[in-house]
Amino acid sequence: MKVEDGQPIARTDEVVERRLWTAPVLTPEFLSDYLQKDLLAHLLFDGMFEYDETFSLGEGRLTFVSYALDAEAVADAIAALPSFPSAGKNRK
Repeated sequence: MKVEDGQPIARTDEVVERRLWTAPVLTPEFLSDYLQKDLLAHLLFDGMFEYDETFSLGEGRLTFVSYALDAEAVADAIAALPSFPSAGKNRK
Protein backbone atom coordinates (compact mmCIF):
# COMPACT_ATOMS: atom_id res chain seq x y z
CA MET A 1 0.00 0.00 0.00
CA LYS A 2 1.32 3.42 -0.93
CA VAL A 3 1.04 6.36 1.44
CA GLU A 4 1.15 10.06 0.58
CA ASP A 5 1.13 12.82 3.22
CA GLY A 6 0.33 10.25 5.89
CA GLN A 7 -2.77 9.03 4.03
CA PRO A 8 -3.08 5.80 2.05
CA ILE A 9 -3.47 6.32 -1.67
CA ALA A 10 -6.77 4.78 -2.70
CA ARG A 11 -6.91 5.13 -6.47
CA THR A 12 -7.67 2.89 -9.37
CA ASP A 13 -7.37 3.27 -13.11
CA GLU A 14 -10.33 1.05 -13.73
CA VAL A 15 -13.22 -0.15 -11.62
CA VAL A 16 -13.96 -3.85 -12.01
CA GLU A 17 -17.13 -5.30 -10.59
CA ARG A 18 -17.70 -9.00 -10.08
CA ARG A 19 -20.84 -10.80 -8.99
CA LEU A 20 -20.31 -13.75 -6.66
CA TRP A 21 -23.81 -15.21 -6.73
CA THR A 22 -25.18 -17.22 -9.63
CA ALA A 23 -28.88 -16.51 -9.13
CA PRO A 24 -30.48 -13.59 -10.98
CA VAL A 25 -31.21 -11.88 -7.63
CA LEU A 26 -29.05 -11.53 -4.53
CA THR A 27 -30.73 -13.50 -1.74
CA PRO A 28 -30.54 -12.96 2.02
CA GLU A 29 -29.41 -16.58 2.42
CA PHE A 30 -26.45 -16.11 0.07
CA LEU A 31 -25.46 -12.85 1.74
CA SER A 32 -25.66 -14.39 5.21
CA ASP A 33 -23.51 -17.38 4.21
CA TYR A 34 -21.04 -15.15 2.37
CA LEU A 35 -20.53 -12.77 5.28
CA GLN A 36 -20.43 -15.45 7.98
CA LYS A 37 -18.76 -18.48 6.41
CA ASP A 38 -16.82 -17.54 3.27
CA LEU A 39 -13.02 -17.55 3.74
CA LEU A 40 -12.44 -15.30 0.74
CA ALA A 41 -14.91 -12.76 2.09
CA HIS A 42 -13.07 -12.70 5.42
CA LEU A 43 -9.71 -12.22 3.68
CA LEU A 44 -11.11 -9.40 1.55
CA PHE A 45 -12.86 -7.59 4.40
CA ASP A 46 -9.79 -7.96 6.63
CA GLY A 47 -7.73 -6.45 3.79
CA MET A 48 -9.80 -3.26 3.73
CA PHE A 49 -8.52 -0.06 5.26
CA GLU A 50 -10.33 3.11 6.25
CA TYR A 51 -9.34 6.48 4.86
CA ASP A 52 -10.75 10.01 4.78
CA GLU A 53 -11.49 11.85 1.56
CA THR A 54 -11.83 15.61 2.05
CA PHE A 55 -13.25 18.16 -0.34
CA SER A 56 -13.01 21.93 0.00
CA LEU A 57 -16.30 23.79 -0.34
CA GLY A 58 -15.58 27.49 -0.29
CA GLU A 59 -14.48 28.20 3.25
CA GLY A 60 -15.68 24.82 4.52
CA ARG A 61 -14.57 21.25 4.12
CA LEU A 62 -16.53 18.07 3.65
CA THR A 63 -14.93 14.81 4.74
CA PHE A 64 -16.15 11.33 3.88
CA VAL A 65 -14.92 8.15 5.51
CA SER A 66 -14.41 5.47 2.90
CA TYR A 67 -12.75 2.07 2.54
CA ALA A 68 -10.39 0.58 0.00
CA LEU A 69 -8.81 -2.81 -0.51
CA ASP A 70 -5.13 -3.25 0.26
CA ALA A 71 -4.45 -5.81 -2.47
CA GLU A 72 -0.93 -6.48 -1.16
CA ALA A 73 -2.29 -7.37 2.30
CA VAL A 74 -4.86 -9.72 0.76
CA ALA A 75 -2.22 -11.36 -1.45
CA ASP A 76 -0.01 -11.86 1.62
CA ALA A 77 -2.93 -13.37 3.57
CA ILE A 78 -3.71 -15.77 0.72
CA ALA A 79 -0.04 -16.74 0.43
CA ALA A 80 0.02 -17.46 4.18
CA LEU A 81 -2.85 -19.95 3.95
CA PRO A 82 -1.76 -23.52 4.64
CA SER A 83 -1.26 -25.61 1.56
CA PHE A 84 -2.72 -29.06 1.33
CA PRO A 85 -1.31 -31.93 -0.69
CA SER A 86 -3.36 -32.66 -3.77
CA ALA A 87 -5.75 -35.60 -3.50
CA GLY A 88 -3.87 -37.55 -6.15
CA LYS A 89 -0.58 -37.69 -4.21
CA ASN A 90 -1.95 -39.87 -1.40
CA ARG A 91 -3.66 -42.45 -3.58
CA LYS A 92 -2.31 -45.97 -3.67
